[in-house]
Amino acid sequence: VNVTYDRDTTNGILRVEYDADKLAFAGMESATAGYAIREEEGAVEVAFAHGQAISAGKLITSLSFRALPGVLGGETTVTIRTRELGQETVDLVETLTMELPLPYNPFEDVEEGRFYYVPVLWAVQNGITYGITDTYFGTDEPCKRSQVVTFLWRAMGEPASTAEVAF
Repeated sequence: VNVTYDRDTTNGILRVEYDADKLAFAGMESATAGYAIREEEGAVEVAFAHGQAISAGKLITSLSFRALPGVLGGETTVTIRTRELGQETVDLVETLTMELPLPYNPFEDVEEGRFYYVPVLWAVQNGITYGITDTYFGTDEPCKRSQVVTFLWRAMGEPASTAEVAF
């Protein structure tokens, strides 16, 4: 997310709000001389100050976000609230809609558009299954009972067994 002001400014506060169930704050690059950053769940605040006016339309900061594990595509919103220091009112509120990318697909046999495409990527991303090889998932292979039990066990967080084994 690149942030600019529509007029010259020397200082201000940006508050960027995001869906903490889908995104995590990944970092910031600042084009201003001095800044302070404060993070909280679902929001990042950046206070900036510059000795000379930052021209209207010039980049003030660039914020990066990453999709959380288990988030497979779709949309989310990011809201930016800006105000100059010393002012009580918010100068600008802008909401951006972002497309979240699908995770990398290493499998030659998992084709986009197939009914299993998103579930397979979700299961791999969440450590429930890994595929037969690094590049072959086995979409046309039968699923054995032992594989199903393993998938369920991993999906439940790999709990320890409390049952006695008789053999």
